[in-house]
Amino acid sequence: MVIRMNGSGTDDFLDREKELEAYARLSAGNVCPPLIASFNNGLIMQMVSGSVFDKDTIKDQTLAKITTHEIARMHKNVELLPNEREPA
Repeated sequence: MVIRMNGSGTDDFLDREKELEAYARLSAGNVCPPLIASFNNGLIMQMVSGSVFDKDTIKDQTLAKITTHEIARMHKNVELLPNEREPA
């Protein structure tokens, strides 16, 4: 479990309501687990196992294929809002 407390002043440039909506959409698309809870200045979420790319792993073709597959899955499963689409 991860408990994230928002830093002082971050609400000045981050829309927390939109953040929660985006998290819900990602969760509905099976991109991430659902939030456990939210409160006035933070979130409680499940820990997601993984690792960070470094200068060597970023070049790994197997990891690149896995990453592009996951990005494509996210784009397929998470519907964009009208204001997130490019004009036709």
